[in-house]
Amino acid sequence: MSNRFVRISAAAALATGLLAAAAQAADGRYRDYVIGDRASGMGGAAIAIAQSVDAVYYNPAGLSDTKRDSLSLSANLYGFEKMRQRNAMAPGEDASSSSFVAIPTAVGGVARFSDEWVGGFGVFTPENDKASLIASKANGEHLYTLNGSDQTLKFGPAIGWQPGGDSPWSFGAAVFGVYRSMELDVGLYRTEDGQMNQAYNLKDFSLMAMLGAQYDFGGGWRAGATVQSPNLHLYGTGKRYLTMAVPDAQFQLGAYSDDVDTDNRQALQLGLGIGRSVPGQYAFGLDVLYHPSTSYDLMDWSFAQGGHDAAHVRMKDVVDFSLGGEYYVAENWPVRAGVFTSFSAVDVPDAEDSDEFLDTDVDLYGITFSVGRETQNMGINLGIEYAFGNGHTSGYDSYAEDGQIVGGETPCKKQLILVSLSTSYYF
Repeated sequence: MSNRFVRISAAAALATGLLAAAAQAADGRYRDYVIGDRASGMGGAAIAIAQSVDAVYYNPAGLSDTKRDSLSLSANLYGFEKMRQRNAMAPGEDASSSSFVAIPTAVGGVARFSDEWVGGFGVFTPENDKASLIASKANGEHLYTLNGSDQTLKFGPAIGWQPGGDSPWSFGAAVFGVYRSMELDVGLYRTEDGQMNQAYNLKDFSLMAMLGAQYDFGGGWRAGATVQSPNLHLYGTGKRYLTMAVPDAQFQLGAYSDDVDTDNRQALQLGLGIGRSVPGQYAFGLDVLYHPSTSYDLMDWSFAQGGHDAAHVRMKDVVDFSLGGEYYVAENWPVRAGVFTSFSAVDVPDAEDSDEFLDTDVDLYGITFSVGRETQNMGINLGIEYAFGNGHTSGYDSYAEDGQIVGGETPCKKQLILVSLSTSYYF
């Protein structure tokens, strides 16, 4: 029983690693895609030039530059996400996951209270990962299934203020509620080892705040800076179960917990941006985002049948960039393009028995493009985004002399193709 138990336990760890690679890979990055109305076509370069609902998310100081009240009814992303991992389940047994995504990325509005004060509210979806996998390997001797999702919602009010007179300064603040929902159901069956299934459902709520400032140099040139706080965790709960069976050894295990503690900590974010905007003609911007290292327990649980465990997250320092531009090819017809990075904050753990939940270090590079049409009372933007990247994850690349699979780093790839459609109304 000992050898079989070790092998099915390794399979359980393997399934967890497969989840991290396929469904939870975005945890190692701070953005898989850029969101917003104007910003989504400019690679997210908005800290210095953000306006309207985009300013609520990128820099609330930009609200003060909003000329009219507006309502953004929708800014949706539709597309496909694909990830491929070598030797994910055993040597020579690759894993490939693809899913259709439909993401309501930004909904909100802006209202002017006075010449100096402008308020806004927004609901954003900065993360929405999904994965689905059904695979048969080794001539049907190995079967694998996986369904997982990870979604985050940010919502809350913002305020922008520009001091009276001819002050070049503007300031802003925003407070966001952050709701995260994670689900997983993964199973595997191996004729020589047995079968395993595990699942969890987690929900977490926290708060974060953002402070922003902009400075107008004149001639359309502006600089911006933001500070976004780490999450203040308020509430988290979840359920988890695990079953394993080794028929020849007459071994069975069933464990369940309905009291899983959760956390969803995002690191401090510091942002700097510079850009130039000439209304109705052109604009461009460059942003730099910095996240310092952080660590926390994403999940902490005790099974009713005994035993305690935790899923630890450790993220290193990351610097990301956004660069984008806007040009009016004709009156009221803006064309926008941009590029952005989304570097992983994860170091792939070397040890097979590591308690690290995240084990995928794919660095993404993104390209965005959009075409808009503006009228006196409405704006429409149609855009496309493509992101791609390579990296490593924990896998199983060889067999030991006793037939057990041996863990190690294996290569993986990820691609995203998204189409966005946004509509805004001005009053």
